[in-house]
Amino acid sequence: MRSLSTVILALCDANMKDKVKAHANYAEIKHTRDTLKLLQVIKQYMYSNSSEDTYTIYNQVMATINLFHMRQEKGQSVQSFRDQFTAMRQVCDQLGMTIGQSDQATKAILHRDGVMNPTTEQLEKAKKKAVVKFYAILFTYLVDHQKYGKVVEDIENDVLKKKKNPFPKDVSDASRLLIG
Repeated sequence: MRSLSTVILALCDANMKDKVKAHANYAEIKHTRDTLKLLQVIKQYMYSNSSEDTYTIYNQVMATINLFHMRQEKGQSVQSFRDQFTAMRQVCDQLGMTIGQSDQATKAILHRDGVMNPTTEQLEKAKKKAVVKFYAILFTYLVDHQKYGKVVEDIENDVLKKKKNPFPKDVSDASRLLIG
């Protein structure tokens, strides 16, 4: 584990090393050799550009911009893009962003499931389901349209034909749909 932590830190440039070593939890991370926490700190600095507490709103804006500007690059596999997309989504979640949450989507899911008077637990479950669905649809529209445009077009046609639930249920389902 010590070697892995050393290798990860060695791959960082001098600026990133300084940021990581200045992090409040660095002493604990170094002592416990917790590679996952080290990677989490590096990811925080890579995507949020600074301490979350100092520039929270700025970090949220930048994460939103980065998420919505993502596009699958030519030659990039769907799996690789899915991993990149999922990492960006985790950054948004870590920043406490509520992208994809709406009362309207929650009500639609409850209605579709036949729930008229939801319990608190059912309401929370529907909210989470709505967010997962939102990200699945967003992912579907961010893929390389030259390569997967036919699949997206078929989904849009299914919507126009009012087919029941033509969109993928989550990001993994969307990547499987695109692959074949």
